[in-house]
Amino acid sequence: MGLLRRNSLNIGKWLSSGTGSGNAPTAAGTGTGAVRASFGSSVAVQKLRESKWFDVGEERIFCAVIENGFIVEVRHTDTGETWFGVVTVEAKKSLKPTAENIKIYSVRMRDNEKKPMKVYCVTLAHLWQQGYQLRINNVADRTKKAHPEKDILAQIKYASKCQMVFHNSQHFSEFCRYGDRPQDSRKRQISDCAKWGGINMGATLIFMEMQKKSKSAAH
Repeated sequence: MGLLRRNSLNIGKWLSSGTGSGNAPTAAGTGTGAVRASFGSSVAVQKLRESKWFDVGEERIFCAVIENGFIVEVRHTDTGETWFGVVTVEAKKSLKPTAENIKIYSVRMRDNEKKPMKVYCVTLAHLWQQGYQLRINNVADRTKKAHPEKDILAQIKYASKCQMVFHNSQHFSEFCRYGDRPQDSRKRQISDCAKWGGINMGATLIFMEMQKKSKSAAH
């Protein structure tokens, strides 16, 4: 998942243009500082946390840096609509994905607004056509450990299949990238059973020993 794995463009130019607006991208290993424009090998392996806003005119750059499992923030400047989603990149023969290969998964309220939010996906190309802008928003990586790509994709499928309840699109996106996986829940249940089983067994043995002592004293 290196930042420049698919990037053959001059990303340094994009980074320097983003610093003036206060939306400079930051990388996971650099704390709060902006990533420098010179992309050496030490910077290439770092994960992108946050980016500037992209529109259709910067599609090539956005497609070059986006990765499976990244959280993106989506906005429409005319309507003021904003929401969050998780990115999946369809594997193609070409190493450089296009807007058609990139899908954003999110949630929206069903028509009757009583059932859980429905998971849906839309292509990046469709969002460009509708006039949306996007930016990478993995800011929570500073405080939470992100899952590997395959686990994030599994989280999306799990949320879709189980009709999980989410407060909003950001809640869904963070669940997919950072939330408890099914195997995590099972491990915790097994651990709890072992812990409480051990406590119950210990209490039973102590009770039986006290009963024996009481009978001995009575005789």
